[in-house]
Amino acid sequence: MAKEFDNQSCAVPLDGHQSEKKNPLTGLVEWLPSLAPVWCTDVQFLCYVPPQVTSTGEVTPDWIEALDIMNNDLRWLLLQSHQRFWCQVCVCFPCSFFSSH
Repeated sequence: MAKEFDNQSCAVPLDGHQSEKKNPLTGLVEWLPSLAPVWCTDVQFLCYVPPQVTSTGEVTPDWIEALDIMNNDLRWLLLQSHQRFWCQVCVCFPCSFFSSH
C-alpha cells in the first residue's frame, strides 16, 4: 500500500511534499508529488444550483433531494485523509463544484 503524507513536516505546504507509491508494473517505489491526480478517487459530485422556489415560496422536492446528495458527497470528502482531501479539492474537482451558477 502507498505511504501517504503523514503530517510529519507541517511547515512545508502540501504541494511541496512527495509521497511514495509502489508501481504495480515494476514493483519499484516511486516518489510522486503529494498533490497529483494519481492520489485522486474517481467520483462524481453533484454541483450546487440555487433552489427552485414555488409560487408559494417553498423549495421544490428536487432541490431538497439534491441537497441530500450534496450532503453525502461532502461527508465522504471529509472522511478522506488530509492528503486525499486536498487532492480531491485542488486537483480533481471541477471548479463548478463550488460555483453558484
